[in-house]
Amino acid sequence: LHVASQGPIKARVTAAEFLGADTLVECEANGHAFLAKLPGNSVFSAGETLALSMNAEDIHLFDARADARIEDASLGSRIVGGSA
Repeated sequence: LHVASQGPIKARVTAAEFLGADTLVECEANGHAFLAKLPGNSVFSAGETLALSMNAEDIHLFDARADARIEDASLGSRIVGGSA
């Protein structure tokens, strides 16, 4: 994930922790909590709204029931493109 002014994901920051090279940002979007690893020079505050985007090749999805990674090379592009 990366911050993008026109990013399709609108997320509310619930917490952020600076770790040097990275900043871990706890977010909530559409009722789902997730953790974003963003550059360490990023500063965020709880309650702030971020616009986020992603590169399809950077998406890694997991099937919780099967406890395994989903191996579908086109899935990232379909999610980013909005046709999944």
